[in-house]
Amino acid sequence: MALPFLRGETEENATQTLAFVSIVVITVGLAIFNICGAIVSAQPDNWFQSIIVVGFALVISGAEFLAAVALVRVMLAKNMFRKVVGTLIFLGLAWVCIQNGKRAAYLIFPEFEQSAALLEAKAAIAGTEATRQATQQQAAIDATPAELERVRTRIADLRLEQQLMASQSPEKIAEAQALLISQGKYFWEVDGVRGPETERAMRARGEEIRNDLDRLNLREEALSAGVSAAPSLVNADGEANTEQLSAATQQALLEEQARRNRQAALWIEIMLWVVEGARSFGLWALVTTVTARSAEDDEEARKRSEAAKKGWETRKEKEETNKDGLQIEDKGYWESRIVKALNTGYKTRKIAGMCQTYFGTIEPGQLREHLKRQIDAHLELPKADPKKHKRAIERELLSDERQTYLMQEHIDFIFSEGAWAPEQKEEKPAMNGHDQTPPLGGKDADDSGTYPVSPA
Repeated sequence: MALPFLRGETEENATQTLAFVSIVVITVGLAIFNICGAIVSAQPDNWFQSIIVVGFALVISGAEFLAAVALVRVMLAKNMFRKVVGTLIFLGLAWVCIQNGKRAAYLIFPEFEQSAALLEAKAAIAGTEATRQATQQQAAIDATPAELERVRTRIADLRLEQQLMASQSPEKIAEAQALLISQGKYFWEVDGVRGPETERAMRARGEEIRNDLDRLNLREEALSAGVSAAPSLVNADGEANTEQLSAATQQALLEEQARRNRQAALWIEIMLWVVEGARSFGLWALVTTVTARSAEDDEEARKRSEAAKKGWETRKEKEETNKDGLQIEDKGYWESRIVKALNTGYKTRKIAGMCQTYFGTIEPGQLREHLKRQIDAHLELPKADPKKHKRAIERELLSDERQTYLMQEHIDFIFSEGAWAPEQKEEKPAMNGHDQTPPLGGKDADDSGTYPVSPA
């Protein structure tokens, strides 16, 4: 399905139209892109600063449009000096536009939320922290056997104390009371009686022992499984320290973000340079194509002009030759023209009109001389067609039964003026484009009416 604005276009014209539209779209888009990048950080506080921002935007837009034609001028430059200077100007303008375009790109792409340098610095810090964590982890692993032994010893001691707090004999109760006094949990005398205060203190201590055993059992399981007991990974309560656990992971993520940031920056740089160069080169190609076509049209017009001039000179030379010495030419031409002239339907006619209508641009004097020479050459006129040459037959100038030799009476009829031909009441013969030559701007030669002024 053809686009509306490409209907009737040739393939070459259609591609040129699309190329022109693409160049305009790219130029306007780059101008907007670069202007936004130029003023993205501008925060005018008054009207004067706003005018400066507008002026800067105009400068950038002008630079973008000038860069579009700078490369074209370089391509069309006639000497090396202009080519070098034009190239430097183009590169400078393109560099200015691209830098502003990059600032605009950093606003819309998520890869540029942080700079690559900042991400790499954060990755280095995370790497240092990861190294410290790894050192602590290794130290904890190296200390695992001793730590495991300490935990198991502590668990055994707590279980013994737990049994003591649950004992009912006077001796064990007295022992528990003494231990609770040393721990600051019981403030009465050691009497071996499980009274209210002793009961309360022993139950409270038993609850603490159960909590400590739960924690130490988890610690023992972790150490037995070979998990690091470094403070940066497991806190004093045996719980994972998630804040310090992600240092190495953070380093890897930051390094990946920095790599993607640099790749995106390189992509933006290459894309803007390619678009700038392709736009300018496309404009140059379009201009050279149009100018080449114009040159071809001029050359074609020049050739047509030369051909027309040569044809005119040839006709003029031929006319001059005919004036100097008339030659008997193609008899077929003279036979058909004479028959048409003898069958003319004009009632009011002049000699010049007859000559121009039936014999081209030849002058009456030249025509008379030609016809006389045809008489001398015994020119035979063909048999007349009753349908086509009805008038000539009625005038007894031609016959439908035999051929007729050209005679003086034929010449007299052709050169007669005024109302010579008799009026025909019957229907006029149909026109035939093969044997009738209508004059330019007038009626057909076989139709009645006033004679036209322009030749056949």
